[in-house]
Amino acid sequence: MVRVSGGVMWLRLGLTGLVTLACTAALLAADLGKPGPQAKGIAKAKMVMKKAERAQVQPPLTPSVSRSVTPPTITPAEVDNLLEQTLRAERAEIAPPTTDVEFVRRVFLDVTGALPSPKTVVSFIRDRDREKRAKLIDLLLESPSYPRNWARYWRDVIEFRATSENAGNFNDLENWFATRFEQNTAWDLMARELIITSGRDGQNAASGFARAHDNQPVEIAGEVSRVFLGIQIQCAQCHDHPNDSWTRQQFHEFASYFSERGRYSMPDKADPTRQISVAPKFFLSGQDSILPMDVPPKVRRDKAADVVTSTADPWFAKAFVNRVWVLLMGEGFYSPVDDMGPGRTAKAPQVIETLASQWANGGYDVKWLFRTLLNTRAYQREIRSTYSASGRTTFASNTSSRLRADQIVGALNQALGVSAGPVRDGGPFGPLTKLFNVDPSTPNDDVLGTIPQALFMMNSGEINHAISAGNKSGTLGRLLESTYDNRAALDLLYLHVLARTPTRAEVRACAHHLETTGSRDEAFEDILWSLINSTEFLSRR
Repeated sequence: MVRVSGGVMWLRLGLTGLVTLACTAALLAADLGKPGPQAKGIAKAKMVMKKAERAQVQPPLTPSVSRSVTPPTITPAEVDNLLEQTLRAERAEIAPPTTDVEFVRRVFLDVTGALPSPKTVVSFIRDRDREKRAKLIDLLLESPSYPRNWARYWRDVIEFRATSENAGNFNDLENWFATRFEQNTAWDLMARELIITSGRDGQNAASGFARAHDNQPVEIAGEVSRVFLGIQIQCAQCHDHPNDSWTRQQFHEFASYFSERGRYSMPDKADPTRQISVAPKFFLSGQDSILPMDVPPKVRRDKAADVVTSTADPWFAKAFVNRVWVLLMGEGFYSPVDDMGPGRTAKAPQVIETLASQWANGGYDVKWLFRTLLNTRAYQREIRSTYSASGRTTFASNTSSRLRADQIVGALNQALGVSAGPVRDGGPFGPLTKLFNVDPSTPNDDVLGTIPQALFMMNSGEINHAISAGNKSGTLGRLLESTYDNRAALDLLYLHVLARTPTRAEVRACAHHLETTGSRDEAFEDILWSLINSTEFLSRR
């Protein structure tokens, strides 16, 4: 097959378009539950996962101390008003709302990790209900794909920094997260369970967090601080932190919470052969967080969970709000998401302070936070560069980012009609997971494509087989066999792959390629190959 020919290769640039097609909310709801081409593999995978969940996932914990909950009162519009005060002060040019066709793809990927089907796109665009975006957000947050998508994200956050060679199977941890998100378990309770569950307790999948670090207190302390507080205190393990105020003493006092012995000690810097006993103490609290030297391990971990997740500690709430904001908006109040803390200055501080405070006092309701942010004007702005002659203006638009590795594999399975099992392990595109895998805490600007990634996408035998028109079980083979009109086939192909129809310029380029190639099958294979190799396909926009 010819892969670089005519005007097709340039399709990877500027693939933006506007669809004016049509739908009803009922049709949309029905389509969300309709099995796709990979239904058999997914059904089998779900059976395996359900068995694992019944065996491994325990009921959610309850707080160790009673807490008062004040339901949040801030609305999406009020979040926008706070943010736009900052933008107006900076005289920023605020991007307009994105189109419905761009919104439906973006929100599907962000909430469920999957592409919308062609029928869903067509239905959503035609729907004239002014509340259709809010209704779609509600629908997606109740779909089974929402908890699985975010379970994969948090699995990656933990697995990517695992230090143990015997960490075990992270599938159990992913299933644990999926169950907790499905139940809308409060974030402080999820964090608490991960913190207090020993890695030697194989009956609870939450032990995967401690097992990822072989139950080593210094490793667990660094990760608890980084993941749940957004603070990298681990650099103070051997010496006082070079860039922050944290001392070596403070690090080991925090690590003492996670000791599985009666006492915890750190090496004496002056005499490495001598050990100094250290009592547990939280580096962000006062004297009330200190424990005696000889308290049992369970008491230590319980106290660690108390002080980390306390509403008195603003960094616990701000760390989660900042992560979610980055994932939905493309930019954060703090960057990187795991390097926050008292020594850092936030962008638009009044927004994150207000959001985090209300979310924490409201009981750390994860769905409330997602629903609130997804309904903001900030989330629903079009993608555009935030750079100008005067510098960079944060939050003036939404910002594009690369899809996660598992989302890319899922998008390929979906777009090409490949029947596959779990995106990490099954199907012909399994190798892509490792090839495209990136630490989820990496800033978006630092996530760059690589030559091996490009070569796999362009030359993979599995991909070439999947896009072949002769493959009658694939999307293109079925489409060309059932659709004889080239324009109709082109529209459907774009809807399958990019969740939109082609622009006029793209229609002209593709028509020219069809005329000059001489083979309908080969021309459409070239077009499909170009689409899945485009930046647009690999990004959330």
